[in-house]
Amino acid sequence: MVGLLACSGAPRSTAPPAPTPATSAHRPPGYPELSAALNVPDLETALPFYERAMGAQVLQRLHGLDGTLRSAQVRIGGDSVLLLTAEDPDHRGPAAVGGTPLRLYMYVEDVDAAFAGALAAGAKVQQPLQNLFWGDRGGQIKDPAGYVWYLATHVEDISNQEFARRSQQAIDTFARGEVPQWTLQHTASRWRPDGYATITPIAIVRDIDEASEFAQTSFGATVVRHVADAAGSSIHAELRIGDSFLRLSKEYEQYQHDSPLTLGGTPAGLHLYVRDAGQTCERAAAARATLVHPVLDAGLGERTCRVVDPSGFPWSVATFVEELSNETVQQRFLVFLRQNGPREER
Repeated sequence: MVGLLACSGAPRSTAPPAPTPATSAHRPPGYPELSAALNVPDLETALPFYERAMGAQVLQRLHGLDGTLRSAQVRIGGDSVLLLTAEDPDHRGPAAVGGTPLRLYMYVEDVDAAFAGALAAGAKVQQPLQNLFWGDRGGQIKDPAGYVWYLATHVEDISNQEFARRSQQAIDTFARGEVPQWTLQHTASRWRPDGYATITPIAIVRDIDEASEFAQTSFGATVVRHVADAAGSSIHAELRIGDSFLRLSKEYEQYQHDSPLTLGGTPAGLHLYVRDAGQTCERAAAARATLVHPVLDAGLGERTCRVVDPSGFPWSVATFVEELSNETVQQRFLVFLRQNGPREER
């Protein structure tokens, strides 16, 4: 539950008192299995923006030994959670990295109102609102922390075959130097596709097939959509991991659509709840992930290990073990920092 502990090295366990048994669930109540974890330059500024622009509800704040805000968790849309960590030399933000290969796709009931609200709260337009070939009306913004969001309302349900056809049509149109225009049929029964949460992370990767195979082998992901271009190269995939979705997008350096391998890092990663964090990280390491640290129980309510996948994305893999109040988490977090030294306060 604490993004700051998704760190390099293997800090010592604090050996807390025996935990109060939690529910049988492997994740905290109300949390999705997959969440985005973002390093932000100024948490005190970021939180009000997410509250105003995204309707975020702050679930937790953690302060360091010096009293500064070090991490926070927010819920958006009732079913999505963001884990936020204050930027420091070990947690670079988007500007320090030179971009962000993890983007966020957010479904809203009224995209016109949501888009205007985000701009009023301080976001900048990346792409104006328009009809999108996959059946959504949406636009792209950059938030004050430097993260790219797609805000969208679902309009038309389309098949995987139609998705692939329109995708190739869009590629061909762009290749001619033209911007594709789409007319959508209002066939969707609700403002987001069935099964999707409010927020879906989008990971920009160099090799979609490699990234997809890794997620399937390591995390039991299933492929729900896959698109290749006319040459047979994979350009898009959508994976289901537990109750959540992850989209994979092929990098295009000419459009500043860069992967972690091209950027030399990433300001964001992914947090995944599983039934056995240790076994999952072992599978990931066997699938060519780099093990950053093995399972750690810092007494903060979950057992966590951390890997970096072959595409360059860090994953914090956790199993929920104990339900704690925010006050108890804060107290134990300070104990953890005192026992492990200042390097772990990140």
